[in-house]
Amino acid sequence: MSADDWVSCPICIYKRKNSFKLLKDKYGKISQEEYEDLKKELNEEHEDDEDVGGSTPVRIDREYGLSDKGYVYLSFSAVCQKCGASWQHNGEKILPLDKDDAAIVKEMMKQC
Repeated sequence: MSADDWVSCPICIYKRKNSFKLLKDKYGKISQEEYEDLKKELNEEHEDDEDVGGSTPVRIDREYGLSDKGYVYLSFSAVCQKCGASWQHNGEKILPLDKDDAAIVKEMMKQC
């Protein structure tokens, strides 16, 4: 099964930004050798990132449709191929077609 989409991982982006913030904070506070070692370690840790935004290692899979009982269903899952972070959502809603029920639909959508 192929992925529906690929996106950048917000967890990896956060970790990368904080890693290099640590490096910046250490500048002038540790020896040059320690600084260079830390810089090398961080560069190796993030060597496969394309830029500060990161690469696109999060695979997204989704399925949606209309059940035989009249429910709209959605299944969403995502997993980062680099750090392993994952997200999942499954749900069903009844979406009436009658115009008089529009207020109910709006209320239901607020609860999503």
